Amino acid sequence: FQWLNLTMTAPANAQAAALAPLGKRTHVTGTDAITSITTTNLKAGDELTFIFDSTATLTDGNNIKAAGNLSATADDTWTGVYDGTNVYEVGRSVN
Repeated sequence: FQWLNLTMTAPANAQAAALAPLGKRTHVTGTDAITSITTTNLKAGDELTFIFDSTATLTDGNNIKAAGNLSATADDTWTGVYDGTNVYEVGRSVN
């Protein structure tokens, strides 16, 4: 088991974006809506935690299966587990 804490910047333009995690624990510094998660380097059972450094919205839909949208602010977190197709919410913390 290896902890990775790498930074990923959600695009700063006005479009919704796919988030491509750079590790299992990823800081999200952008402000755009996240509408899907790029799963290229994931395998079934991988757990992801996004730590928000700014205001971004994680949108329930596409391959993100969440308990509704998350309008994040700094220090909020969202955790999901990948099943090989979708990323299912495990929990969130609004700090």
